[in-house]
Amino acid sequence: MLNVILAAVCYYLFVGSASAQVTGFYLEYYTQYDQNTSALQTAEFETELYTEHPNDLTGVSLKTPSGLQDQLQYLQGYFWYFTHINSTLINLTFLFPNGTYTLNTTGGSVGAQTFTLSANGTLPSEQTFTNLQSLANDSPSNPITITFQPFVADANASKTALTLDIDGSNGTSYSYQVSSSATQFTLPGGTLAANTSYNLSLREENEYLVTPPAGDSNFSTSYNVYESNTEATFKTTFLVPEPASWAELVLGIGVLVVAARFAQCLR
Repeated sequence: MLNVILAAVCYYLFVGSASAQVTGFYLEYYTQYDQNTSALQTAEFETELYTEHPNDLTGVSLKTPSGLQDQLQYLQGYFWYFTHINSTLINLTFLFPNGTYTLNTTGGSVGAQTFTLSANGTLPSEQTFTNLQSLANDSPSNPITITFQPFVADANASKTALTLDIDGSNGTSYSYQVSSSATQFTLPGGTLAANTSYNLSLREENEYLVTPPAGDSNFSTSYNVYESNTEATFKTTFLVPEPASWAELVLGIGVLVVAARFAQCLR
């Protein structure tokens, strides 16, 4: 009996007493460009809604500024989402333009409510790597500098970010936060392995702060994200021994030859 009472008290304190709230919104535009093939791989729009508890809602519908209507899918926990992937950026921005997005909730403890999410950001233009060809000729034992076009950030964005990701065919991965004004980044010598394929990914982000709904004290800091991603691949060269290494090798062979002749004389 005591266990039942304790369980009831815990439920009231940690679940029952908590007010049902929409705690966050998220909206993202995302493009992925393959520099090696000069092709747009992905143009994607995604919106998400978060609540405090799994049973806060039973459904969420989305209406876009273009008049498109669809349902958000329930994933798990407190997470509802909608994703649309298109083959061209023109089609994507036609279906999901900047403007006011309306989310209508139904059921659960939140019930029927309407929330609006304003999208008025700028998708960064695709940057390209400017020394992709020469990277294959640089010795990975030396520092390697990767150069790229400048990131033109939106001055109206709440936050901007530029990230360089490197993934090797040998299973190694590196991620570097780069200054938004940078046009190059230098890897320390020995970071990359010789004769190994690497995928470079340059991510440019403009983020915009979402204004909390009036009276919703549980609303977390949320952003609209406009992200462009440029990818390219290259393969590092074989390691070429330095002159000092060649000298050591020749000297070592010479010592072996002398030792072998000396051994013959003793027989």
